[in-house]
Amino acid sequence: MERVKKAIHPTVRSDSAGGGRGLRHLEGKPLSWRVLPRHDVDLDIDWKCRSSRIYNGRLGVIYKQGKRNKKTYVYLHTNLSRETFSAQEVGLLYRLRWQIELLFKEWKSHANLHKFDTSKAPIAEGMIWASLLAATLKRAITHAAERACGIALSTQRAASSAKHFLDPILASLLECRRHLFSAIRSAFAFLAANALRAHPERDRKTGRLAAGLRHVIAS
Repeated sequence: MERVKKAIHPTVRSDSAGGGRGLRHLEGKPLSWRVLPRHDVDLDIDWKCRSSRIYNGRLGVIYKQGKRNKKTYVYLHTNLSRETFSAQEVGLLYRLRWQIELLFKEWKSHANLHKFDTSKAPIAEGMIWASLLAATLKRAITHAAERACGIALSTQRAASSAKHFLDPILASLLECRRHLFSAIRSAFAFLAANALRAHPERDRKTGRLAAGLRHVIAS
């Protein structure tokens, strides 16, 4: 799945998957967003590549009402099966890309994954792996707390406050393992009180769960 610019003008091969809502006049013509209707459409297109090869594909056009009632669209090229995923579902799934951006932000902001003050490749590689391992450990503890407490938690909030619950766990592993259970229990209590998701209802309606995904505590 990939977002493409509206500046492209592929040839519309068929709109038969668009629900029969009057787009047959576009067949065989270059696509232009100006003549599209105010609803989502699902098109088969022909696209001439730089190598002069004709590419046949599927293009989902997601309609969004802009300012002052102006038309605006998002073009999504996808190879997902039309029988399984409608254009609307493709649009919802594409929005999940933001979760990847948030993960990168978490790594850079809360796991020290940024430029390292070394010119030695082995040291830089070790620091990268250490950052990723720390981020993974924070998320693992947060997800375990979600299951144990039965509540939805924010991994961003947990990552930003990790020193308050991760340090005691690591200290117990290094110094006194019999205190590990107590440290984990305290970590769960801290996360339940300080790392709740801000808008769980919005997650279900328009956020990361809108595409039909279920939270780990619902399984």
